[in-house]
Amino acid sequence: MTPVALTVAGSDPTGGAGLQADLETFHRHDVYGMSVVTLLTVQNTRTVSSVDVLDASLVLKQLDAVRTDIPPQAAKTGALGNAAVIVQRGVKNVLVTGGQLDGAAVDVLWTDGVTRNLAAEQIRTQHTHGAGCVLSAAITARLAGGEDIVTAVTKAKRFITEAIRTGPGLGGGCGPVNMNGPVQS
Repeated sequence: MTPVALTVAGSDPTGGAGLQADLETFHRHDVYGMSVVTLLTVQNTRTVSSVDVLDASLVLKQLDAVRTDIPPQAAKTGALGNAAVIVQRGVKNVLVTGGQLDGAAVDVLWTDGVTRNLAAEQIRTQHTHGAGCVLSAAITARLAGGEDIVTAVTKAKRFITEAIRTGPGLGGGCGPVNMNGPVQS
């Protein structure tokens, strides 16, 4: 059976973040990706000049349409736009990223009441557009593929570290990470 993942997120016309980056990352991890659009942006690597939030009823209709036909094994959210589209279920796992701190890039994962620190070298670059989207999409893809949360987060962190290291340097501002890097099995 083909693993299926869903992203509920905004659209980034540069492709570096949002649902475009999520779908690219799902594909890179051999997972079929679906998307529910929450908002549209006008942006490039230098600026975000406009954000149009979709009506919550349209977002929910999209969600119902995809879930009832092709149920995903895992889903992620990105930019939701407003409180009306947020799922009120709470969380079972929390990942706090620390790539912007001085020293090592230490992320903290809380799951099953246990806190784990996941460290990687910090890569100094301005080209980190979409890093959070790609990290969370890689985690989601791995969960859809059947990995447990700790393994999924650990391998996704390696993926995003390499994606930042090998960023293509596109654009005149904060350019995208490299979503086409190697994926560890």
